[in-house]
Amino acid sequence: MPVIIENELKANIRSAQFKNAYCFYGKDIVSVEKYKNAVVSKAAKTDDVYNYHVFDGKNFDFNEFYEACEALPVFADHVCCVVSDLIAVKDNKDMLADVLKYIPDIPETTIVVFFYTSIDITEGKKFPSPKYKKLVDAVAKKGDVCAFELKTPEELAKAVVAKVNKSGGTISKETAVYLAKLCGCDSMITANETDKLIAYKNGGEITRADVDLVSPKQLEATAYKLASAIARRDKYNSMVLLNNLILEREEPIKIIYAISGNMLDLYRVKLGIGSRKSTGEIISDFGYKKNMEFRVSNAYRDARLFSTSHLRKCLKILTETEYKMKSSKTDSIVLLQEAIIEMLSIE
Repeated sequence: MPVIIENELKANIRSAQFKNAYCFYGKDIVSVEKYKNAVVSKAAKTDDVYNYHVFDGKNFDFNEFYEACEALPVFADHVCCVVSDLIAVKDNKDMLADVLKYIPDIPETTIVVFFYTSIDITEGKKFPSPKYKKLVDAVAKKGDVCAFELKTPEELAKAVVAKVNKSGGTISKETAVYLAKLCGCDSMITANETDKLIAYKNGGEITRADVDLVSPKQLEATAYKLASAIARRDKYNSMVLLNNLILEREEPIKIIYAISGNMLDLYRVKLGIGSRKSTGEIISDFGYKKNMEFRVSNAYRDARLFSTSHLRKCLKILTETEYKMKSSKTDSIVLLQEAIIEMLSIE
């Protein structure tokens, strides 16, 4: 399954070296939209009723799609057909079958863009699931496939700084990185929060205090603070942070996942320190993705304060609580609160 890298895709679009088929997907929804729009804006005019056609993949009609693709361009070089979130199965019908047969025969004057922003075709894994892999493979033979992963805090910070500067305001790189981390390195959330901060400051300097005031605390950021407070046996701050998450109506199972992930970071780093491992070695040994390396750095900063046995016991409690949430009828918030209290009570 050959996948083109973002820089190569950007260069090809800029030089109008178009392929007949594209497939864009990944967790970085902003980039998926960005490059879909880049292809379209270069290849066709969006108000051109003869040469530009949009299809909703959840209510997809192959015959309409086929007719649009087969039409010759009218006073233009290309016909451009865009398909959003084409589902694999609907009402027990294989929605991809006809498309897969047709992709090799897309006319040279037609450009088709499949893109996914509301469906995760990897289903949480590294590569597309089997039902979507056929589509990705078919497109790769006819054109380009690009998977857009979440950016690193530093990469997102560059976009934040550029956006703020363009608006007439200022923000330091350090504050921009802090905002990106607070938003869990999600490009869309980061972009939205940047817009809010720009409107709030109206041309002034955006400081870290402004970020704390205006931007909501994201689950991952709060969960790390909560995991750290639990590991320190800080009962007051642990309960304050937990109550904040509950008041923000975060799902208890998501809170458990987030705490477990951050507690696992602390545990891995604690073991790494005991084995005289550097942050780079820990990142490599446990396969952390580039945009998640800051989690190891944060944990490395704090892990020396905690007990290995305490972290191990906390992970056991979290695992048991997750199982109870999925298998028992007890209120999940009650189970979550009990788990926090139990972890704080470990001798």
